[in-house]
Amino acid sequence: MNIKIKIQQLWDYLKVQDEELLIVRSFNATKNSDEYILARKTGNELEITTTDTMPEIKPNMAFQMIQQIGADGRHKIPSVEQIKRDEMLDY
Repeated sequence: MNIKIKIQQLWDYLKVQDEELLIVRSFNATKNSDEYILARKTGNELEITTTDTMPEIKPNMAFQMIQQIGADGRHKIPSVEQIKRDEMLDY
């Protein structure tokens, strides 16, 4: 599935506010290392960028961070369906 679609689904499911930053940690197989996917609203669009290091967050900046480790022990972008299944198992 397209990364932008997965990030948009997470944004919607987590009810991230327009002024917040969404940070998703994910393993990049091409680079063989973790990266951070940053999503923020600019106008009506979701702007998605990546960085190799955890971004510096200003003290007054609201954000949500989500990370999930897959069966291979690496960080992955969680699917909303998986989050829902995990929530059901936790209760």
